[in-house]
Amino acid sequence: MGRILRAVGLDGLCGVEAFGEFLQQVETPLQVWTGEDENSTSPALIEKIAFRPGNAVCSFQNVNDRDSAQLLRDRLIFVEARLLPELRQDDFYSFELEGMAVHSEDELIGYVRETHHYPTADALEITGTNGARVMIPMVGDAIVRIDKEQRRITVRKAFLEEML
Repeated sequence: MGRILRAVGLDGLCGVEAFGEFLQQVETPLQVWTGEDENSTSPALIEKIAFRPGNAVCSFQNVNDRDSAQLLRDRLIFVEARLLPELRQDDFYSFELEGMAVHSEDELIGYVRETHHYPTADALEITGTNGARVMIPMVGDAIVRIDKEQRRITVRKAFLEEML
């Protein structure tokens, strides 16, 4: 649901980059898990969330000073999937894309290894059928279709030819 960017101030607050609008829709306190990835998390409790232009500022339980907040820097924030609001048919959560097959219009290219969130665009890290990894931005010029039911992403062939 987000990434902890940095300590804010001296009282243990953390600047958080929110992925999507989830943080704006939840009530606190909120049980979350933080870690470098979903396999290395530890529980945490968000006590308060404030919104500023460009990001959110969160107060975590037992994080009371700048040094403690700085230890959380670059950690991802996860919540239980059951807490996430249901999405419209054409919308998706990043974690739903992981493991999906990626095709050009006519052949299997590989599988989504991970999603990355960058300021200008999200990107899919693809492990190709040949073992090579490539990043594909989540933009209209690259992505033709995402089919959640078939677990398949179709990428514009002309775009792939430029990347590979």
